[in-house]
Amino acid sequence: MILDPNNRWVKLRDCLPWDELSESYYKTLCSRLGRPAKDARIVIGAVIIKHKLSISDEETVEQIRENPYLQYFIGLKGFQAKAPFASSLLVEIRKRMGQTVFDEFHETIIETVEPKRTKKSVKASDDDNDE
Repeated sequence: MILDPNNRWVKLRDCLPWDELSESYYKTLCSRLGRPAKDARIVIGAVIIKHKLSISDEETVEQIRENPYLQYFIGLKGFQAKAPFASSLLVEIRKRMGQTVFDEFHETIIETVEPKRTKKSVKASDDDNDE
């Protein structure tokens, strides 16, 4: 499947600092307890989707299951009709991450995305002044 490189989820995927976000996420896990964690990119991507779209946990999973752009965004290799995780995972993640890690995510994302928005705003206002 060929995806539109101008799609908002494709663009966002390409500009996020996934390694930094993953590092923050993995700090919250204990390697000695429980089953292996879901890939950080899937979890982080799902949290971003949930908050960006302001939707419930269940709706987040359904949106990801139905949308190839969202599946690409969270790092799946190709479209799959099956949900990549149960909505209860998002509850577990919120408990595990806590506010500190969530704040680190937010700060990292804002630091990455906002400078690009500012550059676009400056460029747009420069273009307006040229007229």
